[in-house]
Amino acid sequence: MDDSELALFRAGDPAFFRKLNRRHRGFLMGVILSFQQDADWAEELYQQVWIAIWKQRKALRRGRSFAACGRGASLATPASWRFEFASGRPTA
Repeated sequence: MDDSELALFRAGDPAFFRKLNRRHRGFLMGVILSFQQDADWAEELYQQVWIAIWKQRKALRRGRSFAACGRGASLATPASWRFEFASGRPTA
């Protein structure tokens, strides 16, 4: 995420958030569906992930991974961060 995208994200720009959501939907839904085959429940989990991301968006700082936004602490990769949300582990 470059500086201009970071500013849009932290400011809560709805259009950028939708873009970010579309960018990561395929991967995240794949992770969720790998352990939750019920499509309705998987969609609910997916929505909960993005609600948590939205609420924590101001925690993201330049030089920190996107992962830190959702948990308040760095995780190894954005993929592991998305998996933690999708697997229902408690969030910060």
